Amino acid sequence: RRQISVIAQHPDGWAGVKACFWLSFQVHPLLRDLIDSYTSVWARVSFKDSWPTPDNLWLFERAAERGNFEAAVKLGIAYLYNEGPSTSDEGRAEVCGVKASHFFSLAEGLRASADPFVWVFVRPPWSTSGSCCKAVVFKQLRVECESCPVS
Repeated sequence: RRQISVIAQHPDGWAGVKACFWLSFQVHPLLRDLIDSYTSVWARVSFKDSWPTPDNLWLFERAAERGNFEAAVKLGIAYLYNEGPSTSDEGRAEVCGVKASHFFSLAEGLRASADPFVWVFVRPPWSTSGSCCKAVVFKQLRVECESCPVS
């Protein structure tokens, strides 16, 4: 057995589950695998009143990678403004810019039928002194858009 996080069932179903209800305790590996394998659980977890930090980063990343729009947007913003997830100063604009663009791209993909919204966060003007995280995100997203075939 090892320590993991488990979700508490909300009366309204998984749509009402909040990240703050995640409890850490010992569980059987089969139960852990069952919870981890249901992407619908991760996609519906609410991160209301939560922000990515080094301690909960894995929750946000796992949820975002499994289709949670809220987690993807919050991670994109947190990396864009260097708030929370990253603790290193080395190459911060480049590293955080690449991560922000990844999570913004995930968020855009989850809202395929809606108008693009990420541009609101990365629009110019950018800092003229040295590297700028917004410029890195813009360049990353531009390369991604140019490599995608238009249908």
